[in-house]
Amino acid sequence: MALMGIMGIITDLLQEGLRMLTNGRNVSTLMITIFLEVGLFALLWHGRYQTFERVLIGFVIFMGISFVMVFFMAIPSPFREVREVRFVDE
Repeated sequence: MALMGIMGIITDLLQEGLRMLTNGRNVSTLMITIFLEVGLFALLWHGRYQTFERVLIGFVIFMGISFVMVFFMAIPSPFREVREVRFVDE
């Protein structure tokens, strides 16, 4: 169950990143998911489980860095908030 959640978040992050890199061109979520699943399956089938774990750890690190970046990108300017306060005379 945890792997499905990680894959969903990673797929969304990759889709948004690809959209930004390709000037708004949309890449199908299904295609990204299929690509990742086939790659992970091949890695697990032909590789070692330790390598598979390291790839998943890399996904979680990528996800954490993305969350921190979005945190700093989404912080509104305090000066903008103060300027938008309207005082109403009653």
